[in-house]
Amino acid sequence: MLIKNARIHEKRQDVLIQDNKIVAIGENLNAPSHEEVLEANGMVLLPGMIDLNVRFSNSILNQDHIDKLAQSCLKGGVTTAVVMSDFTPRLESATLLELVKFKIDQAKVNILMSAPLADQKEDQLHNIATLLNNGASAILADSHRNANLLRRGMQYATMKDKPVFVQCYEPNLDDNGLMNDGCIASTLGLSGISKISETAEVAKVCEMALFYGADVVLKSLSTKRSLEIAQAHKKACPSSLFTEVSIHHLSKNDASCDGFNTYAKLMPPLREEDERIALIDALKAGMIDCVTSSHSPKSILYKDVAFEDAEFGIGSIEEFLTLAYTFLVKNGTIDLQTLETLCARNPAMILGLEHKGKIEEGCDADVVLFDPNHTYTVTNKHSLYYGDTLYGRVAKVIVGGKLLFENE
Repeated sequence: MLIKNARIHEKRQDVLIQDNKIVAIGENLNAPSHEEVLEANGMVLLPGMIDLNVRFSNSILNQDHIDKLAQSCLKGGVTTAVVMSDFTPRLESATLLELVKFKIDQAKVNILMSAPLADQKEDQLHNIATLLNNGASAILADSHRNANLLRRGMQYATMKDKPVFVQCYEPNLDDNGLMNDGCIASTLGLSGISKISETAEVAKVCEMALFYGADVVLKSLSTKRSLEIAQAHKKACPSSLFTEVSIHHLSKNDASCDGFNTYAKLMPPLREEDERIALIDALKAGMIDCVTSSHSPKSILYKDVAFEDAEFGIGSIEEFLTLAYTFLVKNGTIDLQTLETLCARNPAMILGLEHKGKIEEGCDADVVLFDPNHTYTVTNKHSLYYGDTLYGRVAKVIVGGKLLFENE
């Protein structure tokens, strides 16, 4: 396959793909007679996005949800996704993991699994070594669980050279909150989720990561203070501590919950505008390592209810690249190369995928043709971005050298 006249880092170039790899990048390349030629017409060629924070619909594992996730990934320009293993049925054995891998190997995109550190109800460590040996790409842990379990998880991660994804949240500090603890929550008469429920856990996890030398990804951070704590620890241990923030926390604030909008009910919650601006400043300062979609789709059955009863989470991966471009690149917050680093290069490095996340000779041919000139308004009333004007869209997605998605 030959991609002609694509924009790569502001230069117009051709890219030749053979045997699932990028084999040549340059001007006026010629394709062998049997190769397909794609005319990019000046569209931007990006590495496929690598999303480190994805869940199945309603957190339920079945073949239909795997297929839906794969298709949603393609629409959003995501070619590799790591699924959080807090789904049902629980991923507790190598046998179940092998069954899941068999199912996801049939998917069109690269779907990777995290291994749950411990039983959800009992403080009992799973056989982490077996799960990692059988293909799990990371360990998923909750910071508020038994500290000894978290310690052992970090030790296993170091031994197996795998990252630990840690969700930093202490439910005993949020008073069963429903949204950010602020003025909007008070106006709506809803209980709030305090920032200390996140920042206190971040401090604990950072200290443990520093002590045990494990590669730790601090998941779904929502406050600048969390990033400041992580930044201070990075100076002592720069190569093993990584911060992740969702696109929603960079683009929206808790005012989206006004009118009891359940599609703005996320975990961690959307914070006030001052906090969102502080996160943007932190992004510019290089304090954020990865941006994710935080894709956690919920059926209308769980959303079209009272705010108190609604589930946390929304589906968002279908528009991930467009959202990132609209709210981070189009407005001048960062450039496209930085977006590549946050959404592809850094995630690939964390997962140890040295041949993904880059447009370079010898790398896997997981690439996206993106049209930055397309504009549309979100008309889906079940979207957090309902009524917003978005810029850019995914035109074509190539995974493993095969054209798997083409926007009509």
